[in-house]
Amino acid sequence: MCSGSKGRQPDRHGIFDMRHVKRYSNRKLYDQDDRGYTTLRGLAEKIRRGDEVIVVDHVTGADITSQTLTQIISSEAAAAEEGKSSPVSVEVLARVIRDGIPGSDQGVRE
Repeated sequence: MCSGSKGRQPDRHGIFDMRHVKRYSNRKLYDQDDRGYTTLRGLAEKIRRGDEVIVVDHVTGADITSQTLTQIISSEAAAAEEGKSSPVSVEVLARVIRDGIPGSDQGVRE
């Protein structure tokens, strides 16, 4: 079992319970399930293991999961430019821009 799962078992789809993360104004991420701070890289690893996450702004309580996941993709793409492998293909990113985000009626907006 993965070390970050802390004894939690995946459901029938291989998904662990929802992981709750708070983002503070100093940009620190606090994983309420692990009771400790994490990084974007750490959060990405948890997602790769099968955990689902929700990230909320500590002050407003607003759901900022989408922005945080976009930031993870952006930082990993920047790392790829430095010679590391990219976790997201150009084709997938282009499709998101072309087709828009599932559930929305438009593509990427300015």
